[in-house]
Amino acid sequence: YFSGTVTEVLYMIKAFLDEAKIARNYLDFMYDGIVVSYVDENIRDKLGRKNFINKYSMAVKFDALEKQSIFRGYTYEIGQHGTITPMLHYDPVEFLGTIHTKSTASSLNRFNELGLRYGDYVNIKYVNDVMPYVSKMECQHNRENTNPIVEIINECPICKTKLVVSDSGKSLLCPNPECPGRSIKRMTNMFDKLNIKGFAEATFKLLKCDHFANLFRYNRETLEVKYKGKNIADVLDMTVEEALEFFDKIPKIKQKIQTLYDVGLGYIKLGQSAPTLSGGEAERVKLAKELQKKATGRTLFVLDEPTTGLHTADVSQLLDVLGTLVDKGNTVLVIEHNLDVIKTADYIIDLGPEGGDKGGNIVVCGTPEEVAKCKKSYTGQYLKKMLK
Repeated sequence: YFSGTVTEVLYMIKAFLDEAKIARNYLDFMYDGIVVSYVDENIRDKLGRKNFINKYSMAVKFDALEKQSIFRGYTYEIGQHGTITPMLHYDPVEFLGTIHTKSTASSLNRFNELGLRYGDYVNIKYVNDVMPYVSKMECQHNRENTNPIVEIINECPICKTKLVVSDSGKSLLCPNPECPGRSIKRMTNMFDKLNIKGFAEATFKLLKCDHFANLFRYNRETLEVKYKGKNIADVLDMTVEEALEFFDKIPKIKQKIQTLYDVGLGYIKLGQSAPTLSGGEAERVKLAKELQKKATGRTLFVLDEPTTGLHTADVSQLLDVLGTLVDKGNTVLVIEHNLDVIKTADYIIDLGPEGGDKGGNIVVCGTPEEVAKCKKSYTGQYLKKMLK
């Protein structure tokens, strides 16, 4: 409650609003604005109303809470009607005591507009006590980021059916009515309506099942067969790193798992569905498969951005594998934006100078040192800093 001259009251209101903006960061509930209103009935009567809106009150809307994080990757969620929603994952940020690590991109157009690259700085906004959203990408960092721009998928991540664009043009849809992902969502929504939240997910977890189609993947007899106390469902739920230790005494199995670990895939699960792998992970699975074959020293390996989504330590591990292949007489051709990979190449072909329609031309060829001397090459200029 404020009283005094008009000027005094205005100053008091301003000071109160400034304090209220700061207080939002420390309270355990959310508010996005404050309504300032006259309480004097005489003044209210004089000001009156217009078009069902009172003229003796004023709503002050606050800006959304906003913090900065780093974009680390993305996944897709599918709705019961087939709508594909991109989920953006980033380093943890805290709003009102709750840690958030992902946001919805809300629409196909929104996802495209952001033009995100792995490692970009992004601004996270939090409004009205709902899931935060990525408001924008920091362009200055993006110019320094040589990772590829994240691209929209063209097939369902669950059933691999070719996606279609919605009538509004804002969303991607899986047209397959039998898609397991849609079935799971329908089942989840049904239990939620019955006020049994989490029951569907708990059921899938209990049955070692990630898709509705896998509910009957193993029969009772199969699950009764165990090795070292684990059945097939338990084994497929292991990460590659865990399985490497588990099968330590079985060389034939260990050798195959070792190749997955060597190419930086120690964190994925043995039973992980192929459609859930990123492009870089899929490339490394293919590489691991080739490494399991008998070496001839006369193989050409062509890899398309195998470092996508990899941590720096894993990139170094992958480079060791590629180096071993070359040392054995093989040839490795890599399409890559990662400078850690580029600087280790024997020979570089730099295409550009820009992306899209403004690219596709050979800017410079040669060793990393030769490319670093080319002033017209963006790759060369960043490479020059790394070779110092």
